[in-house]
Amino acid sequence: MINFKPAAQDLHCRNKKDMKKAFWLIMTGVAIGILIAPDKGSETWKKITDSLDDLKDKAGKSMDDLIDTGRDMIKKGRKGAEEVSKEW
Repeated sequence: MINFKPAAQDLHCRNKKDMKKAFWLIMTGVAIGILIAPDKGSETWKKITDSLDDLKDKAGKSMDDLIDTGRDMIKKGRKGAEEVSKEW
């Protein structure tokens, strides 16, 4: 039988490569934007830092949501385990 599911390690490597590609695409876009920007350099840098701050905030919120979801799942798992152990 052929296993079509990639190993977890393969997925990790693929995700890491995709993250690197995304990072370099973003950096390339920023560099091009700086070169062709109609604003003064100081205004352009202000826009870039504001955008990066927004991105950092969004990533932090996403991570917090992920952690909260994980904690909720653990609580539900413990509650289910307690119910099963009471039945035995």
